[in-house]
Amino acid sequence: MPETKRTADEVPITPRRLLTLPEAALYLGCTLWSVRELIWKGQLAYTRFGKRFQVDRRDLDELVDREKRSEGVGRGAR
Repeated sequence: MPETKRTADEVPITPRRLLTLPEAALYLGCTLWSVRELIWKGQLAYTRFGKRFQVDRRDLDELVDREKRSEGVGRGAR
């Protein structure tokens, strides 16, 4: 039976839920040290598998939602 070769375009890519700290920094548009500080301050949860620290993409999205601010006229503007 002949083997069929698959190209990279044919392999379905599943978005990963857990990101490494450098990937999280890229996702947030900040530095690696900023991500580490968020973890140290308890503002960002992390998981640890062996020596690898990872953060959940959902936690990053929640962090962004918590930090959203809107400047406008009046108190109720948002």
